[in-house]
Amino acid sequence: MFHNVCKGLINGESNFHCFSIRKVDSEIGLHPALTAVSDRYRRGEVAIVEGLGMEDFDLSHFVSMRNWWDGTTEPDHTGWLGRYLDATVGYEEVLAGISVGPNPSPAMLGSGSFVVGVSDPDGLASGFPWWVDDVRDFVGVWSGFAPSSIPVQDLDPVRRAIANTARAQQTLQRSIRPLQGLLSEGEIGWDTLEGRMALAAGLIVSEVNPRVVYVHGNTDFDTHEDQLSLHGELMGELDRGIARFFEIIDAAGASDKVLLMTTSEFGRRPEDNDGGTDHGTAGSHFVIGSRIIGGRYGETPSLTKLDPDGNMIHTADFRSLYATVLDQWLEAPADDILRGSYETFPIVRV
Repeated sequence: MFHNVCKGLINGESNFHCFSIRKVDSEIGLHPALTAVSDRYRRGEVAIVEGLGMEDFDLSHFVSMRNWWDGTTEPDHTGWLGRYLDATVGYEEVLAGISVGPNPSPAMLGSGSFVVGVSDPDGLASGFPWWVDDVRDFVGVWSGFAPSSIPVQDLDPVRRAIANTARAQQTLQRSIRPLQGLLSEGEIGWDTLEGRMALAAGLIVSEVNPRVVYVHGNTDFDTHEDQLSLHGELMGELDRGIARFFEIIDAAGASDKVLLMTTSEFGRRPEDNDGGTDHGTAGSHFVIGSRIIGGRYGETPSLTKLDPDGNMIHTADFRSLYATVLDQWLEAPADDILRGSYETFPIVRV
């Protein structure tokens, strides 16, 4: 269902920009470029969580990203998903956590688990020497490089880590191979969100079978200027990425095993700032999947009751989104992982 919206800008003359939003209900609508998301919302597979933010917010990109990566009130050098991996798999599953994009995301860093960074369709950033025919040969040769003064038993953990990494590299290469042609022949650009979402979906339905895939490093939603056109392009890119992701997931019959969640460091300020908007304090996020109880969650921030700086007042802590996914989907101890207790939303169908 579409609803026409016109925005008039009067600067000596009247200019009107009209577009058709995709109505969600009598109060809100989705951007017209969100075709796939809108279709899934109508099927009851999209939860829109509104008003997410935090107390004592900081609108610096770096500080806010650090807060969202960490998910605690006192950020350290771990991320909320890294601590989830620490608590559930430890070092037992090398490929349990995969970060797709330039460098591993800090959200995936733990103190007692692995996170694998996939920076392009070739798999792990580093490979094995050209002269290695067998992984066992590589481990054996490496053992010969160790100083003789180191006790053999002290080398065992390192030897196991190298062997596990070698096996992980081989598994990744086998699993990514079917997608390499698709991504390298120009049908999907690897350096686009759609390409990275395709790679993430391919890994999920492969023998890799990771518990968490974190896709990052694409797009720039920091629309300080030319927001009217840029936002539409960004929404289209997001929609194509989500559509491609679920196309691969659905074709593999894995729909009931996958949940997709969006995150960002902050929303936007409501006041127009010469064609754009500044960093804001409250945002909305999607949770998508066949086991999602679709609808709107949280409370919509007011556009008229703003704080003294002109920012919207957030209505829910962003860690409530994390707690919901940890509790209801990952079945993990959210209070321990987030180091605090947060309300949750009844999003996931049991």
